[in-house]
Amino acid sequence: MSCVVVAGHSVGRSGTIDSVAGSDADDRADKLSLLLIVITVVSALVVVGVWLIGPGLLGLGNDAQTRTVTATVTEPAPCGSPDASETVELTLDGEQREAVYSACGHREGEERQVAVPIQPGPGQLEVFDASAEAGQGGLGRPVSLALLALSCVGGGLFANAMATKGARSRAKPNTA
Repeated sequence: MSCVVVAGHSVGRSGTIDSVAGSDADDRADKLSLLLIVITVVSALVVVGVWLIGPGLLGLGNDAQTRTVTATVTEPAPCGSPDASETVELTLDGEQREAVYSACGHREGEERQVAVPIQPGPGQLEVFDASAEAGQGGLGRPVSLALLALSCVGGGLFANAMATKGARSRAKPNTA
């Protein structure tokens, strides 16, 4: 195939005149399209991988398996100190136990729903409010995955911008 370039135009075998600059723009558009496809596929694979690994990877999982029981506040605590905790009494497996409840501001004798480990073991038992259990929000996981996908795309586009900027700075002659 013979091609003659004259003043920024090429003349092909068919005798038509094509702009050489137009083919460079087409190449850039093709490269950008390919890059966006690759970024999309890699982002989708990352999101699917995170979804399959489970919510624990995003900090949404409930690592300690718990059960909910009713506890009665026996020693209330005011909310003035940052590490305030109350003492509660609860029944586990037919046995009455005392536990430290990570909360404050309740009345003595008030009943609360608390989360207790399934296998509590001997010694001091620590419980927390059942409604404050991590990962129980309905939107936590989908929002986290959407933000992860956006960060994948943003990172890919940023890497492309840096690579393109580096290629442009190498292509420019130094006129100083």
